[in-house]
Amino acid sequence: MLTWFEEIFEEYKKNYIKELPYLVGVLFACSFTLLPCIFSHFLPK
Repeated sequence: MLTWFEEIFEEYKKNYIKELPYLVGVLFACSFTLLPCIFSHFLPK
């Protein structure tokens, strides 16, 4: 049932080191763009 997932995971582990900086960059970009929206939405004005 999870064979396709395991295959994708194996491929991902092989490319993990190459993809890591890109993933970190995406995470930082998302957090920096989303955090102000979240704070302004939840904090009372």
